[in-house]
Amino acid sequence: MVGIAGGVDKCAYLAKDLGFDAAIDYKAEPDLTAAIARACPNGVDVFFDNVGGPTLDAALANLRVGARVVICGRVSQTASAEFYGVRNLGELIGKRARLQGFVVFDCANRYPEAHHWLATQNKAGRLHQRKHVLEDLGRAPEGLGMPFRGENLGKLAVQVSAPAAS
Repeated sequence: MVGIAGGVDKCAYLAKDLGFDAAIDYKAEPDLTAAIARACPNGVDVFFDNVGGPTLDAALANLRVGARVVICGRVSQTASAEFYGVRNLGELIGKRARLQGFVVFDCANRYPEAHHWLATQNKAGRLHQRKHVLEDLGRAPEGLGMPFRGENLGKLAVQVSAPAAS
């Protein structure tokens, strides 16, 4: 499994803490398409995308025959002054690949099943989550822009009250 993240710390987290086979630092790579090719010499079989833009383009250029591309977001476009036009959509044809949108609400009927599975995995110590918590509601405006600047490492939350005593 190969992950793409921005920055040394985020890539180290993917490789060392989460056990990814490789982590590509898109901020440090002059050619993301080539970096993906090096990390996936047989091509990309499944690409889960929540970034869009040039990252999606680089992955599309490296698809394997029969690949699946899941589009879940486009965070690179959210704060962008100009939308990026994906150029490598033609790869879907030659590679006989599928591109499909994914919205978690489509799976609402399976939430209880997911909750049970996640709770079981968590109790067994098989889930790892990193949280980036901003203390004080007054920091919420700062937090709103952090994901778009790549400043958070993990799930971003704002703590609005003191934690309960345990």
